[in-house]
Amino acid sequence: MKVFVYDNQGVYFNFVRESIPDDFDFELISSQSVGSRPKNGEVVFFLNDILELADFNRLYTRGNTLILCAQQKNGEHLPEKLNGITFVNLEQTKDALLNDIFDKLLKK
Repeated sequence: MKVFVYDNQGVYFNFVRESIPDDFDFELISSQSVGSRPKNGEVVFFLNDILELADFNRLYTRGNTLILCAQQKNGEHLPEKLNGITFVNLEQTKDALLNDIFDKLLKK
């Protein structure tokens, strides 16, 4: 499964790529490479700060699915209902975070 990971800092990308089974093909996208939503793959977006919401808006279009990983406080700035968005709270242990992301990717 092709998975595009938005992570401007690269820390979460490396962590996820090294920890999830080989049948996933991860590709890093960042603010420099965001033009539109990548085709033929899932998107996991790590929202590290509010400034990245502009990139999030470029990647998310209504009706598409996306896994949004953010701290609860950053999630407060998003509309209550976003169609196609699956939220993952970054404020959990590394193992719980991996399991949460992996489970959501498998359900797609």
